[in-house]
Amino acid sequence: MIQIDTSRSDNIKNPAKEVYEDSAGIVSLLPHPTSAASIALLIAGNSDAGTEAAARIFPLRTGVPIPDWVVVGPKMAYRGAGGIIGAG
Repeated sequence: MIQIDTSRSDNIKNPAKEVYEDSAGIVSLLPHPTSAASIALLIAGNSDAGTEAAARIFPLRTGVPIPDWVVVGPKMAYRGAGGIIGAG
């Protein structure tokens, strides 16, 4: 389970570790809060750069497989997929 600590602006947790890096972001599918038959997409970051990095991993066309959740870090800018901190 992914946790985002809203009391701290720099903290994203995945099951294996906490991420305190600047420019970290997350993309995740979640159950929709008002409809049990729907899902919602979360794209968030602990800074503008983190949100941008997370948005870049979101596929723009259908048929592109990605995990249910992905935590990305600042290394996405120059390492591509090597900047992924965790996924599942």
